[in-house]
Amino acid sequence: MNETKRHEKQAIIAYLDVQCERIDKITDKLNDEIALFVEYRTRLISDAVTGKLDVRGLTVPEYEVMEDVAGDELKAEEMEDSDNET
Repeated sequence: MNETKRHEKQAIIAYLDVQCERIDKITDKLNDEIALFVEYRTRLISDAVTGKLDVRGLTVPEYEVMEDVAGDELKAEEMEDSDNET
């Protein structure tokens, strides 16, 4: 194998290793943040159900469908289907 090609392959491997490490760190951080949101949601629901939080008279604001991280827009039909399953 040509020495230049070997050097190029090693450089590509090193670059990909660094990028994979960065992605892993970002994923770990996002998973931690998701866990905090789930904990907050659980606590909020618990407080509302047990009466620790007064939700009488609370109005839920309208919302608009947003694109997800991957850029695919969630269709209203899909949302209704997922709501009907729960």
